[in-house]
Amino acid sequence: MATYKDLLELIAKREFGIIGERNTRSIYSSIGLDLNGDVTLEKNDVSFGDLEKLMDVLKEKYGMVAIIGCKIPALRMAKQSELQLPDVLR
Repeated sequence: MATYKDLLELIAKREFGIIGERNTRSIYSSIGLDLNGDVTLEKNDVSFGDLEKLMDVLKEKYGMVAIIGCKIPALRMAKQSELQLPDVLR
């Protein structure tokens, strides 16, 4: 079963292709989440709140294009694991 950590890592990988690696790492860092070289989070204790913060920053800086690019895979993973999603991803 997937966790919010898995979901945030999935989104990071998708965003690498949308807004670029440097921008993705910068946004994750700005909300207190650092990504390793293999695009895994250093922090294990992540929550819905972290996902919500990430979506707010992505939407503010890059608009809905960044959100739409990860929406379907995020919805799929969340549904399979019964994870709550922020409104912008529903």
